[in-house]
Amino acid sequence: MDPWKQIEQRLGARDTLEKEHAEHYKAFSQLARLLRPNWDKERESVVLENETLVERLNKQTLRLESSEGKNDELARQIRSLQAEKSKLEQKIVALGEEVAEKNRAVEILNDEHLVHQIQHNVLKDEIAKLKEENTQLVLRWMARVAQDADSMNLQNESG
Repeated sequence: MDPWKQIEQRLGARDTLEKEHAEHYKAFSQLARLLRPNWDKERESVVLENETLVERLNKQTLRLESSEGKNDELARQIRSLQAEKSKLEQKIVALGEEVAEKNRAVEILNDEHLVHQIQHNVLKDEIAKLKEENTQLVLRWMARVAQDADSMNLQNESG
């Protein structure tokens, strides 16, 4: 078939279809004309609402980015504080061990001090006994010397 004839047939079918629904097309055209003023107003309203929503979206996006930045900073601070906490806990353990060692040293010193005090008291008692014994010896010696002197005096007088 000739392509021109084919095009002509298709155009004819289209025209027939349009004529069948011409009343509907006409009604929709009139309705569109009637709604057109409201449509423009509604279109403006939608455009304004869209712009408002875009602004709000931009603000929310900025807030979100700011919050994410703050969140990242807080996460860094948390990691830093956790590292510091770990170091301080290690220092606490080390200081606890040091205190325990010093307590053991203090116990040893206290034991040694007690031993020295006991030795000091024993020596003090011994010194007191020796002084008493020395005094007794001196008195006995002086009595003996006096007795010897008296006996010599008696011999000298008798003789």
